[in-house]
Amino acid sequence: MFHRRAVCCAALGLVFVASACGAGGNSPNAGTTRVRATELSASKSTATVPTTTPPTSAAAAAPAPTTTPTQPATKSAPVVAPPPSAPAPVAAPPAAPSITIAARANGVFWRNDNHRCSNGSAQSLTRGECEVRRTGSTSGALSVAYRVAGTSSDFAPLSGAVTIPPGAASAVIGVVPTIVEAPAPVHVHRSSTVTVTLVDGASYDLGAASAAITLRFDIDQFGCERAGA
Repeated sequence: MFHRRAVCCAALGLVFVASACGAGGNSPNAGTTRVRATELSASKSTATVPTTTPPTSAAAAAPAPTTTPTQPATKSAPVVAPPPSAPAPVAAPPAAPSITIAARANGVFWRNDNHRCSNGSAQSLTRGECEVRRTGSTSGALSVAYRVAGTSSDFAPLSGAVTIPPGAASAVIGVVPTIVEAPAPVHVHRSSTVTVTLVDGASYDLGAASAAITLRFDIDQFGCERAGA
C-alpha cells in the first residue's frame, strides 16, 4: 500500500508530506519519503523550461538588400563634324562677244567702149563691202554666219559665213558685182541693193545685225566702127 502511493506521487510530480503518504509518522520509511519528495520538488523547480523562439518570416530572415546608388550615365561629348570646306571659286566664263555689221563700201561695175575699136575699151570693177566687228576678247578665231538678200544674178555667190581671225577685231564680207558680157550695143545704167544679215550663234551675241550695200552698174558698150567704113 505504501509503495503504490509513492509511485502515484512521483508520477504526478507532487510533493506530499509523510502523513499523506503513510499511515502515520511512525513508518520506518517516513524520513526517506520526505527526503525523496523534497528532492523531487527541488528537481522540478530547477528544471529548465524550453524557450520557444517564434518563427521568423522569410522577409525578416533574409538580409536587407544593399542598394548601390545608381551613378548617372556619363554623356559623351557630341561629335561635331568639321565645317565643309568652301568650294574652290569657279571662274566665270568670259562674256560672249557682241557682233555687229555695217556697210563699208558700195560696189560698182563700169564699162565703156569707144566708138572706134582702135581706141579699145575701159572697164573697172569695185566690190561692195560689209564689215563684221566683234567686241571683247580677240584671242581666238570667230566664225559668224550670215544670209544675203538681193538679185543673185547681180553679184557673185557668197559662202554664208565669215571668219574673224585670231587677234583681229573685224572681217570683211565682199560683194562682187557681176561682170556684164553682152554683145554690143549695150547701154546699162542701174543699181542693185544687196542686204547682208547676221545669223545668231552660240559663241556670240548680236548687236546691229543687218547692213545693206548698193551695187551700181554703168555700162556703155558699142560696136566697132572700121575706119572709112
